[in-house]
Amino acid sequence: DILRVGIFCEAVLLSLGLADRIQLLRQRASEHQAAAEQARLQAQAAEGELETARRLQQGLMPQSAPVVPGLEIAGRCLPATHVGGDFFQYFERHGRLAICLADATGHAMDAAIPAVMFSGVLESEITHSDDLGTLYTNLNRNLHRKLDRRTFVCLAMGELRRGPVADAGSGQRAWMMQLANSGCPFAVHYQADKEDVVEHEVIAYPLGVRPEASFPVLDVDLRPGDRLGLYSDGVVEAEG
Repeated sequence: DILRVGIFCEAVLLSLGLADRIQLLRQRASEHQAAAEQARLQAQAAEGELETARRLQQGLMPQSAPVVPGLEIAGRCLPATHVGGDFFQYFERHGRLAICLADATGHAMDAAIPAVMFSGVLESEITHSDDLGTLYTNLNRNLHRKLDRRTFVCLAMGELRRGPVADAGSGQRAWMMQLANSGCPFAVHYQADKEDVVEHEVIAYPLGVRPEASFPVLDVDLRPGDRLGLYSDGVVEAEG
């Protein structure tokens, strides 16, 4: 009888231990499921925030290119991730067309936020500056005050205007672009009459780095059949 009681007690204890083990496993499974659900909700929220940021960044850029007789103008932005620090825009100022390409330092959201801020600064300053040199100087001082020391903005900008008469017979006037650049890759220019490609080396610090930096402006003649491209370092990185 004592043996039977001992076996019975051992069986009871084993059953209780097994029940506790099963309960513990169920509890852990429930905790893992709750953690997985929380992670899914957090990922969903982050995806929603990225999509909002993507729409905001895309909203900085034009929906279509301006129509200028005698010119073909096109622009495109393809972020490496959902969002980035690159954007481009066209501005009409003083009867001339300005083409802007900007690239804020960093990647993803770290670059998108300064890019959005810079877009607003650019739209404000571009209406008050008479020439590109003054515009760059004002932008640079403004950004040096607003940005932290690890953040800066590269900006390539060309302003189109009519140049001198290109063809004495027709009286057709050529185009000229005033070109400024602060940290972007050099503009690439295909010259149709020479069947050659040149880079226009305009060298200056990125905006926001040094408050007293200077920004040279280069005059570039555009002839029939020429092509001129502005691009960010994302093209270089993609090629690498």
